[in-house]
Amino acid sequence: VATIAVVDGHGKRGGALSAAARDGLAKALPGLTAGPGSAKLLAEALLAVDAGLLIHAQVDAELSGATCAVLRIEGLGGGSTARRLSIAHLGDCRAVLGRVKKARSDGGSSTSWTAVRLTEDHRPGEVTEAARLVSAGGRVRKAPGPPGGEVSVL
Repeated sequence: VATIAVVDGHGKRGGALSAAARDGLAKALPGLTAGPGSAKLLAEALLAVDAGLLIHAQVDAELSGATCAVLRIEGLGGGSTARRLSIAHLGDCRAVLGRVKKARSDGGSSTSWTAVRLTEDHRPGEVTEAARLVSAGGRVRKAPGPPGGEVSVL
């Protein structure tokens, strides 16, 4: 099993929040079981870490936050031929898979890559995400600034 996580803090206290998220993930991820259902367990672990940030005694999350993507790959070695990729993410931290395509021609072979987007960003400016946030009791407002600026979650 290989696990890769990217945590990106933003706002005045984003560094402290991303460090706390990293530490929470480091505690939660090793206990996850492999096999069918592991994607759900990964998502639940990430949500638990996120919820823990809201009540973290040493970290003030007001007007700050962290986005995160966690990828878990099972079946890497030990003679296993079946591999399983599980992904969970929060915010606009994106996961992209690179696919290689090898082609043969008369002059030899060539290689090209294509990008496969694995996640959809959770951005409050998107209609479906704004609706989800409002239905969960949140408020979505335009941040102060120039026209066309960012939308914020309150």
